[in-house]
Amino acid sequence: MIQPLGNPQSPGITPQAPSPGVLQAQLAKTEGQLQDCVTCDSARTPQGQAKIQTLSLKVQSLKARLEEVRKVGDTVAAPPPVVAPPRGPSPLEGGRLDLLA
Repeated sequence: MIQPLGNPQSPGITPQAPSPGVLQAQLAKTEGQLQDCVTCDSARTPQGQAKIQTLSLKVQSLKARLEEVRKVGDTVAAPPPVVAPPRGPSPLEGGRLDLLA
């Protein structure tokens, strides 16, 4: 069976979580839209209230996702420090090179 390229259901393809920067930008944009909606003339109409509710839920969701991404980023272990190998006898000790080793 041939699968189209870019199929999100393809095995082996895992969705990548958005970065904190992307989520922060989306949050700022949505908060701006919410502020505009709250201060507009239609804020007291049923349609305006519905839009405010939708944007408020989206802001809450984005804040939760941003916090989750930040927590996951904090729990990722840092790579272990590079440790120099222990010094043992060197083939150059005594100024000679051991060519038979």
